[in-house]
Amino acid sequence: MVRKALKRLWTLRCDILISEKAVNQQNGITESTEKVLSTDNPCFLCVESAPSVSESDLAPGVSQSITLFCDRALSVPSGSVVRVTRDGVTTRYCCAGVPSVYSNHKEIALVLEQRWA
Repeated sequence: MVRKALKRLWTLRCDILISEKAVNQQNGITESTEKVLSTDNPCFLCVESAPSVSESDLAPGVSQSITLFCDRALSVPSGSVVRVTRDGVTTRYCCAGVPSVYSNHKEIALVLEQRWA
């Protein structure tokens, strides 16, 4: 009953991807590719922001704590990429660590993925 109520709150969708290395047969170079573990999983994202100031900072910054809530049966390995879609906008996150598993759900700390063009 509690699990059913929680799932009603999970209005976002996420995809879980892992990086695999394989040798390119044409040139012999080891290349990384992304493999999709699962898609279209219901989830909820909690983003908390707080000002962060240190003695060495000239200007205050903002730190974020991002937590993904999902079904406890969903496999999300450490280091995997989590794509979360909210209102048609997809954002990529890195799975920052080992998930915390509870009786009705799983909580996973995420970090916004830095991509350089």
